[in-house]
Formats: sequence, C-alpha cells, structure tokens
Amino acid sequence: MAVDILDTTNSSPVLVQASSQPVKFWGIKGKERYQSAYFEQYGPNVWHQGDFVYMSPVTRGYTMLGRPDGVLNPGGVRFGFAEIYNVTGLIPQFEETICVGQRRKNDTDKAVFLFVKMKDGA
Repeated sequence: MAVDILDTTNSSPVLVQASSQPVKFWGIKGKERYQSAYFEQYGPNVWHQGDFVYMSPVTRGYTMLGRPDGVLNPGGVRFGFAEIYNVTGLIPQFEETICVGQRRKNDTDKAVFLFVKMKDGA
C-alpha cells in the first residue's frame, strides 16, 4: 500500500489500491456513493479513506491512528472530532490538540472541551 500525507490534517489518501479498500457499496446508487465517499476530495485516482496517520520525522515510518468516528451532538449541533482537528491542524502555534466530549451529569447532552498544547515560544 502506498501512503502519502497530502495535507496538514494528517489524513491519509492512498495512491494505489490497498487490501482494506472496499470494492463497492451495496444498494441503490452504490457506485455514486462509493465514488463520493472515497474519490471526491483528491480526484479519481486517489483513494481517500479518511483515517489519520502519523509519520515519524526520525524513522519516516507510519503509524495508522484510525478514523475519528466519534460524533458529538451538543445542543443538537452534530459535528465530528475531525472537523475540530481540521481547523486546529492549520494553527502553527499548536503543538498538539485533543478534543473530548463529556456527558453532563443531569441530562443527556455533552460538553465539549478542547485541550491545546502550545509550541515552545508561542
């Protein structure tokens, strides 16, 4: 499997077929949904799975971090952790961020917290 990190969010488009790549989506409009899910972002020859990946600057080895499938819904506004990381990944003063949801004690809603580690000198 060939992997390239094509953007600053560390999302991992795969430039050739991979063993974990699905071959199709089942059902009505399966082909269109498949193309939309994996090929719209970078074009017809780049499969974008959406998992996060880290490349070690020392070894140049990759660590697959997985997909941030968690969806938050505070106050009825649905968004995923990846939407937060897509923004925080653009801020050069941030060394590391983590976004977490915490269910509130007295109801079923969640509070959302963003923890930020700043780079030295920022």
